[in-house]
Amino acid sequence: MLEPPDPPPPPETLAAIAAADLITIGPGSLFTSIITNLLVKGISEALATAQGTRVFICNLMTQANESLHLTASQHIERIYEHAGRPIFDYALVNTAPVSDEIRARYAAEGAEITIADIDRIESLGIQCITGNFAAEGDVLRHAADRVTTALLSLPVRTPAVAAR
Repeated sequence: MLEPPDPPPPPETLAAIAAADLITIGPGSLFTSIITNLLVKGISEALATAQGTRVFICNLMTQANESLHLTASQHIERIYEHAGRPIFDYALVNTAPVSDEIRARYAAEGAEITIADIDRIESLGIQCITGNFAAEGDVLRHAADRVTTALLSLPVRTPAVAAR
């Protein structure tokens, strides 16, 4: 839910979505960071009709009390349930192994690796970008350089923007 219940979308946000060559959503907490933005009236519609390339960047790990036991496709399905329509062309999903040490550290927090169920994602009409997008350190994060390289290699649909 939102408070206030029906906030207007910022016009600048709608304009940015319409003008974008590449739109990325994620990673982030599924229900408290990603889906909340889609509850603002007009945002899902703008994403659905955007001419730019739309990419979901899937979380590396699930999150306790947010997305525990959800696969990558189930993250997308929950987003679509709240968006009310398909909004992605691609999904960037890590398929590289994660060390047992990192897995154990996150398991202690109630988190687990997000399963890359590629066939199910593609059955939703979304093309998968797979690879090693994980960077291990004290915590597990997306490897910004590898994510950026993958995103910049995508074919980009440039929106027809009206003369300014």
